[in-house]
Amino acid sequence: MVAGGSGLTVNEDNVLAIGAAFHAEAERIDGLVGTFAGQMVTRPALGDPASADYAAALSGLLVHNPDSYLVRAREYVAELRGVAAECEASARAYGFTDEEIRTAFRG
Repeated sequence: MVAGGSGLTVNEDNVLAIGAAFHAEAERIDGLVGTFAGQMVTRPALGDPASADYAAALSGLLVHNPDSYLVRAREYVAELRGVAAECEASARAYGFTDEEIRTAFRG
């Protein structure tokens, strides 16, 4: 398996390590996103009418809009998990057992 555009070549010797790295990074970022998602919502300051509009716009940009930073971060986590899953499938094709894959991905 060669990752498109990245120059990363996965083979029998490195498939478990690369898959584990992508899996670990997905878990790490997903944990951060889960931890901080609620803190990304902006609230109006002290009843100031102008800050209500600003807070709504900023919360949209950060959290609520379909292309918000939060949505993009979750999409990135999904991409990382997808690469890890591809590595898992490649590892099976190379003959690694489910137990070997689980052990490698658990770190």
